[in-house]
Amino acid sequence: MANSNVVAHAGEPTAPVVSHGSHAETTRTQWTLKRKLWLTLALMWLVMIAIVVSMAWQSRNTMFDERKAALSNTIGMVHTLLDGYADRVAAGELSEEEAKARATEDLDAMRFGADRDNYVFVFDADAKLVYHPRRDAGSDMSDYEDPNGVAVYRDLASLGEEGSGYLPYSSRDASSDALFPKLSYVERFKPWGWNMAAGVYTNDIQSAFIDKLWQYALVLLVAGGLLTAAFLLVIRNVYRSLGGEPDEAARVVGRIAEGDLTTPTALRDGDTHSLMYAIERMRLELSKTIARIRESGEAIDQGAREIATGNNDLSARTEEQAASLAQTASSMEELTATVRQNAENADQANKVSDATTASVAHGQEVISQVVSTMGEIRSSSSKVADIISMIDDIAFQTNLLALNASVEAARAGEQGRGFAVVASEVRNLASRSADAARDIKSLIEGSVSHVNAGAELVDQADSAMGEIRDGAQRVSDLMAEISAASQEQSSGIEQVNQAVTQMDQVTQQNAALVQQAAGAAGSLETQAGDLYQAVVRFRVASDR
Repeated sequence: MANSNVVAHAGEPTAPVVSHGSHAETTRTQWTLKRKLWLTLALMWLVMIAIVVSMAWQSRNTMFDERKAALSNTIGMVHTLLDGYADRVAAGELSEEEAKARATEDLDAMRFGADRDNYVFVFDADAKLVYHPRRDAGSDMSDYEDPNGVAVYRDLASLGEEGSGYLPYSSRDASSDALFPKLSYVERFKPWGWNMAAGVYTNDIQSAFIDKLWQYALVLLVAGGLLTAAFLLVIRNVYRSLGGEPDEAARVVGRIAEGDLTTPTALRDGDTHSLMYAIERMRLELSKTIARIRESGEAIDQGAREIATGNNDLSARTEEQAASLAQTASSMEELTATVRQNAENADQANKVSDATTASVAHGQEVISQVVSTMGEIRSSSSKVADIISMIDDIAFQTNLLALNASVEAARAGEQGRGFAVVASEVRNLASRSADAARDIKSLIEGSVSHVNAGAELVDQADSAMGEIRDGAQRVSDLMAEISAASQEQSSGIEQVNQAVTQMDQVTQQNAALVQQAAGAAGSLETQAGDLYQAVVRFRVASDR
């Protein structure tokens, strides 16, 4: 919203029309800075005048002190003189009357002052003169008073009774018959009962005081005039630097402190360097800054809420992922144990396969030996068959011989009967031998056929054992490969298990970090809310 009091290029305030109502009210209700400064100047003049008067008065008092000291010293000399005569009287050198006479003669010579017109006089306790250079000795001065009614001698006698003292009074000058102030000092000489006194006129002190006062007044006028001119210049510069009354600046700053950034500051025409101008610029810049902070605070608050929500979701998902990874790690450990067991079983199977291959090789060797033995048996069976055939031939021939013998025995008759019996028995034996040979041959042929069949089976077994050996070797090679693969698989699964474990640890750490991030996001959300609440109390132009 445009405002003639606050719109300016580059963020600078323009000089608004000064409102005199508040200024007049301020003047009526309390002292303005200008009045305070003028009062300070007046007080400064009063202080300087007081200092001048005090210095002149101090000079007057110093002169009085000097006069008193001179009187005291003079009477002290008289006291010393009288002490000397009193000592001579006590010593018997002089009589008291003679000593007093000589003392008065000496007193006549004790004149002092610039013109030696000041003198010492002596009187007793009854105010009767003992010595006076201008009056007769023995004169009764108890009724003597100055024009102001001061009983000079009686008062001096009273001071003498106290020991010593000063008495101011008035006296006429012998040369001009004029009345002047005078100061006398008295001191009692107890051995003779005398009061020793001396006096001086003090009118010159008063004149000197007046002269000093005029001198100091002249210096005061010169110095005070210069100081006043400088002070007026300072007042002018201070007022120009402030740009207004400090109370008005305090009210403006108070409004800003209360959060009101909408009320413009009253500036004088052409004011671009004063405190009020700086306050107005501060108000404008602070208003812009607060507006930007509001917008940023709202954005931060919204972003913090979204971050907090996302972090909470991410935290939940991360926890679920961590649980899944934990289960995966457990399953991987079980799988690792299973694969390790399979590798061990494959290794044992490989060893068993190697043993089987060795047994098959040994069996093949044994079968080869059996084949060789079966060949030898077959060869031996053939030989036995040949022998059986030979035995059969022998039995056949024996049978023929026995038959021939029987025929011959029959021819022989009685003589050949016994031989015929033997031939018959031989023929029976030959027949039986032939039968046995045929049976053995038949058995041998059966055995040979079985041996041949066994040899064929053994050959087949040898071929089968070779195939078994080759298969067992292939199985052994496969089991070795399976064992190696199982070892590699076990190693790989172990690495995978370690990776899963590391992933589980990282996921747990991520879950903790996500929880921390969620807490930080929550804290950021709270702080953003606090920031928004802190700046929302300021009212800016956009709030109108």
